[in-house]
Parts: sequence; C-alpha cells; structure tokens
Amino acid sequence: MYMLLIRPQQKKIKAEQALMSSLRAGDEIMTVGGIYGVILEAPEGEDYVWLDVAEGVELKLSRTAAKAILSRDGDGDNNSTETTDDAADDSADDLVDESADEMADDTEV
Repeated sequence: MYMLLIRPQQKKIKAEQALMSSLRAGDEIMTVGGIYGVILEAPEGEDYVWLDVAEGVELKLSRTAAKAILSRDGDGDNNSTETTDDAADDSADDLVDESADEMADDTEV
C-alpha cells in the first residue's frame, strides 16, 4: 500500500521543492500556466521571482508557479529539462515494473 500511494506522492513533493529552491537569476523557465520567460531576480528566502516574459514586460510570480527549468543562466543549450512531473513519471514507471515483478513472482509455482 505504501509503495502504491504514499511513496510516489512523497517523491513528487520532494522534486517540486527541489525545483523551487533551485530557481536563480538567468534561468529560463516555463510556468504552470504555460508562460515562458527568464528569471531576472530570485531573492533568497522569498517565495517569489521576477520573470522577464517580453521586452519591457516583467511578472512577479510565486516560486510554486515554476513548472520546468528549460535552461540554466539563459544558455539555450541545456538539453536536460527539469520538471516536477518527471520524478513522478519515473517513480510511477518504477512502481509498475516492481508490481509486475512481484505479481510474476507470486504466480510462479
């Protein structure tokens, strides 16, 4: 029961917290609302960031609004996109694999 319900949720929460705490100026991000921009300022200890979305357009957003870091420090060559859903997807895949293995072990005679 624990492996099916609680553990995947805990992994997702940890991934979200890691993403929020790792935000820094220069990161290109996508928000949960689908807005793309570059972080101008990410004050330590505050729950908001300033996001540049277009020339002369800056938004003050909650750190929880960040869905994915697309690139670090504005360099568009970072191919490893970090998202909060990736950890949950990976843990769900692992869980399915483990459950299938356990079921196979139980059915062998």
